[in-house]
Amino acid sequence: MNTKRSQILLFYLFAYSLFLSSCDNFNQRKYVKVDDPTFPYSLWTESETYQLNDELSEISGIHYMEDGLMACIEDENGLIYFYDLNSKSVVKKVKFAKSGDYEDIEIIDSVAYVIRSDGKLYEITNYLSDKPQVKKYDTPLNSKNDVEGMCYDKENNRLLLACKNDAGIEQELPGQRAVYSFNLDKMKLSKKPVFTVFLADLSEKAKTKVDFAPSGIEIHPISNEIYLISTVGKLMLILNKSGKFIKAKRFGVNNKFNQPEGITFSKSGTMFISNEARISQANILRFDPIPADISSN
Repeated sequence: MNTKRSQILLFYLFAYSLFLSSCDNFNQRKYVKVDDPTFPYSLWTESETYQLNDELSEISGIHYMEDGLMACIEDENGLIYFYDLNSKSVVKKVKFAKSGDYEDIEIIDSVAYVIRSDGKLYEITNYLSDKPQVKKYDTPLNSKNDVEGMCYDKENNRLLLACKNDAGIEQELPGQRAVYSFNLDKMKLSKKPVFTVFLADLSEKAKTKVDFAPSGIEIHPISNEIYLISTVGKLMLILNKSGKFIKAKRFGVNNKFNQPEGITFSKSGTMFISNEARISQANILRFDPIPADISSN
């Protein structure tokens, strides 16, 4: 290679390195705008990782039970998997329905509830017995709404259902993501969302465009705040009981957050997030809460 061509090549390499550097700085500025340093959990450093085998590669919903047992749903088979966090293995399976796109699970006493993406809700009584009783409820939600998350709101005895796509049922609600309620006394879905998240508001807070499509929802057992997670945009939101924005934080940039789909808490506030398999194995990540005196600094 002659000297002139070498000089030209070096010039372009130098210019390209400057371009990459400016992109990194820009991305960091975007990240800082949406990342609250007082967030109660570090999403960059998990306390423990539970690697899952192939039968849970499509894990989509989790619910923490007592004594380190986790109830899991995956979006292909109508099975509840009971995963032991101590032995790191599936110790029991319960069939409740045929194959389908099941997205989340909630357990209240002896009853398990499983939501399908098209809004069909399964009530499984005596879910640990050899012959559980199953009842299916049709809701006005459908595959266009794409229900991805569900949690129990004990204070109001209802299930909260988070929709990944269309926010409206009878009317369109563009630019929003909706959470509906299913009343467990009347066994009926609310006609309107309990609250919606406006994408424009998120983008304004972040000072840049933010994509958000809820894949999981849970209520914190101590603060009673609502946690929403999204694979799209790799973002976690904390909302108050009325659905008003409090804080946001991006997931750590690593292969462990392949596709965050499920979220649950222990009674003491330990947080668990499940990830479907993509670049690496499916997993469940455990996050211990940050002590108040540290998170406030």
